[in-house]
Amino acid sequence: MIKTRFTPKQGYIVQSKRGGGGYIRIQKAQFMDDHELLDQMVENVPATISQRDALAVVQRLYDEEIIDRKTSNIILATLSHQTLNVGSKKIEDGLRARLLVAILESLRYESK
Repeated sequence: MIKTRFTPKQGYIVQSKRGGGGYIRIQKAQFMDDHELLDQMVENVPATISQRDALAVVQRLYDEEIIDRKTSNIILATLSHQTLNVGSKKIEDGLRARLLVAILESLRYESK
């Protein structure tokens, strides 16, 4: 449950050790600048991504003040099921992933 709630897409690093002296460590990832964060996000977008996971990525962009509210709403509308509904969930999730990568790459080049 912890690893699904605190994911790299949401900007967290989860470490755990089992046993008597075990622990769970949850850390907010720190990035030097927007470019480094965007590089990391592009690398972590899978070949297919659900609307919920795409929302988490966009929320992270907003939380890190890389995009404003208006831009986040435009991106969410672009990546929504209503926009991308092509009849096949797998095709829709693949299209969403490609669009998200294109958006992240565009933001990455703008932030230089």
